[in-house]
Amino acid sequence: MPNPIHEELSVIDPQWENLDPKPDIHALYKELNVKFFRGKLPEPDLKWSNRISEPRRRINKLTGANIMAYPDFKDEYDLLKCHWWECNGPCGELVTRIMNRPPATQKEMWRRIYQNFRI
Repeated sequence: MPNPIHEELSVIDPQWENLDPKPDIHALYKELNVKFFRGKLPEPDLKWSNRISEPRRRINKLTGANIMAYPDFKDEYDLLKCHWWECNGPCGELVTRIMNRPPATQKEMWRRIYQNFRI
C-alpha cells in the first residue's frame, strides 16, 4: 500500500534524501510499478537491459527526473571533485580533487610549478 507522504512529493524531490536516505528498494519498486507502469512489470531480474529506454524517457518527461540507463562512473566521480587549485604560473593548469589537499609534490610536473599554485 503506497505511503501517503509519497503522493505529496515528486520522485525527484530533494527531501527524499532526508526522509528516506536508504529506502526499501523492493517496496519502492512495487510502488513505482503501480504508479508508472500500471502494475504490469514482472518481479525484477537483476541484470541490465536496454528495454528501459522508453520507460526512462517517459518517467523523465513526467517527473523532471534524469534517470540514466547506463550511468557513467567518471561523471559521478567528477561531481565529487569540489576542491580546486589553479596554477598561476605559465601552464594555468586546473586541478580538481575530492579531498581538500593541494596537488601532490611528488609528481615531477607539480614539483616544477608547485610554488605557483593558489590555495
